[in-house]
Amino acid sequence: TVTVVGEVSGTRVVPAWGLTRLSEVISSATSFASTREVTITRRDGTTQSYDLFKALRRGALDEDPLLCSGDVITLTRAQRMIILGGRVYEAGTYQLLEHEGIADLITSYGKGMLNGSDVQNIRVQRYNSEIGLWDVHYVDLFNHESFELVHLDQVFVDPLVQRSQSITIEGAVSANEVYDELS
Repeated sequence: TVTVVGEVSGTRVVPAWGLTRLSEVISSATSFASTREVTITRRDGTTQSYDLFKALRRGALDEDPLLCSGDVITLTRAQRMIILGGRVYEAGTYQLLEHEGIADLITSYGKGMLNGSDVQNIRVQRYNSEIGLWDVHYVDLFNHESFELVHLDQVFVDPLVQRSQSITIEGAVSANEVYDELS
């Protein structure tokens, strides 16, 4: 058996056998548990951290190790969870690492933007607890050096708004003259 503690709905002792991987025993994790830094303390006292996001998303099996009897798995609370939605290939809630920003969120986690996305007006909604409302920021994906995402920000890639192409003619113009010029 292995023990799962930390950011879980309750400490669990889970049966495990020789081919049980870390990802198979964390079902009791809360929605705020970090999958980016899961710690295993072995029976001999050694401790090592693993990134289950890399294991499950990118297939890095060295980040999803086999468990041994007596292991203690510790889940911590996620530090920076960001919600990504809109015109991206894979919308969802992602746990960004400290050095990752909005470009990493959209390209690495969201797998890029769909055609017709507005890259100059990425909408970021951030809850302002002082006034009880959401602050909305617009970020240019290619010029975002000063903008840092914080825990529970919501990022939306909106469609590019097509502006209708029309002209207005004012003055003393007869309808026949306008049609002649357009033909």
